[in-house]
Amino acid sequence: VKTFAILLAPSAVYEIVSLFWKASVSKETIVADDISTVALLAIPICFILIAALMIVIGALSAKLQLESAKGKTVSFGELWKTTKSRILPFIGLSLMVGLYILGGLILFIIPGLFMYKKYVMSSYIFLEDDTISVSDAMKKSAELTAKPNSGYVWGVIGIGVLFAGLLGFL
Repeated sequence: VKTFAILLAPSAVYEIVSLFWKASVSKETIVADDISTVALLAIPICFILIAALMIVIGALSAKLQLESAKGKTVSFGELWKTTKSRILPFIGLSLMVGLYILGGLILFIIPGLFMYKKYVMSSYIFLEDDTISVSDAMKKSAELTAKPNSGYVWGVIGIGVLFAGLLGFL
């Protein structure tokens, strides 16, 4: 629980700040036409830093979920030590899976759901085995989720969509 709390803290801080920001900014706020040079530089730098943080948190979170599913208790230090060497390749995996899913979504949504089902396990497979490549993790995920008894994957997807919908509604 402690390690999950550490990983979820940045998201919680963001949500709290966002909530207060929305409450304090009036609806009639107009963005000035003359944005300063500092702001023009700060926006992409902040975006890059936040994206990097989210990628690291995503990799650590997937590895922590995997270890928790095995019944292991992992400290943040242990989690970082076992995952840090796989973070850069994890970016490639995330991009590849994202492109496949996006391509499927562009093809009338339903193929995107099937692509998601096909590759949903790839990040866990990739982080579990330090010797596996990105493409091999995707192939293994496709094999695991293609079996008729892999209906649990649709349950995981359904719960994820449900929670995303509820959180988006709030």
